[in-house]
Amino acid sequence: MNSKRNLLTIAAILFSCLITFVAAQDIQSKHNDKGYNSKPHHSDRDYNNRHRPCGYNEPMSKEKFDFLLNKIKKKPFKDDKLDLIEVATLNGYFTSMQCRNIMKLFSFDDDKMQVLDKMKDNITDKENCLLIVDAFTFESQKQKVRNVLRCYDR
Repeated sequence: MNSKRNLLTIAAILFSCLITFVAAQDIQSKHNDKGYNSKPHHSDRDYNNRHRPCGYNEPMSKEKFDFLLNKIKKKPFKDDKLDLIEVATLNGYFTSMQCRNIMKLFSFDDDKMQVLDKMKDNITDKENCLLIVDAFTFESQKQKVRNVLRCYDR
C-alpha cells in the first residue's frame, strides 16, 4: 500500500512538472509571437547583453510563478505541496517575495521552515531576506530564519 502511494506521488509530481513545462513553453511562444526577443542563451548576460554577477540565476517569471503558485494551492495535503516545491527548486530560482508568497500558503511556522529549507539555495535576492523573516510568527523562528539566510543587520 505504501509503495502504491509512493508511485502515485511520483506520478503526480511528474505530471505537475510536465504541466509546468508545457505552460512555460506556451508562455514563451506567446511572448515570441508578439515579436519580443527571447531570453539570451548566455547565462552570464541579462536581456540587454550586460554581464550579470557570477553565480546569478534569473528568478522565475511572474507568469511561471503564478502558474506554480496555483498548482501548489490546489494540492490538498502539505506533503504534496512540499513535494511540488522541491521539484520546482530543481531548476527554478525565486525572489524573496516569491518565497514569502509560497510560505503564506502554510499556516504554521514549522511548515514555513520546511518550505524555506527547500528554497533557501534558490533565492536570488537574499538582501531582501527580511521579507522572508517577517513571514514567520514567533521570534524564535525568525531568528532561525536569519541564521539560515545569514540575514544580519540588514
